[in-house]
Amino acid sequence: MMDETKVPEAWRVLRIQSELVDGIETLAKLGQAVTVFGSARMQEGARWYEEAEKLGQLLGNENIPVITGGGSGVMEAANKGCHGTPASTVGLNITLPMEQKPNRFQGISLEFRYFLSASSCSLNMPSAL
Repeated sequence: MMDETKVPEAWRVLRIQSELVDGIETLAKLGQAVTVFGSARMQEGARWYEEAEKLGQLLGNENIPVITGGGSGVMEAANKGCHGTPASTVGLNITLPMEQKPNRFQGISLEFRYFLSASSCSLNMPSAL
C-alpha cells in the first residue's frame, strides 16, 4: 500500500528532472559559454558591477555567450555588457516569492523552480576558458 503523504515528494523528482532536461537542451545549443554568478545587491556604479559589465562585453565581442543567475547586481551587469554583442546572453532565473526579478538584458531567459536545476545546468556547460 502506498503512503499518500509521500506522493508529492516523489513528483518533485520528476519536476527537477524536467527542469534539467529543458535547461541542458537549451544551453547545449550555445556551445562553449562562461557563467557569471555574483551579488544581486551590487549597484550600478560600484566597482564590481562595472567590472562584470566590461567582462560581459569582452566575452560577447568574442562571441562567447554569457550565462548568469538572471538577477540584478553583478549578474545584470554581465548580461548588460553582453547584450547587443554577437553572443547570446542568458539568465537562469529562480522563481522565488518576493525575491529577484529577471533582469532585462537576457536574450534567453530560463525559469527554474529549484536552485539545484539552475546550477546543475550551468555546470554542465563546456568551459570557454
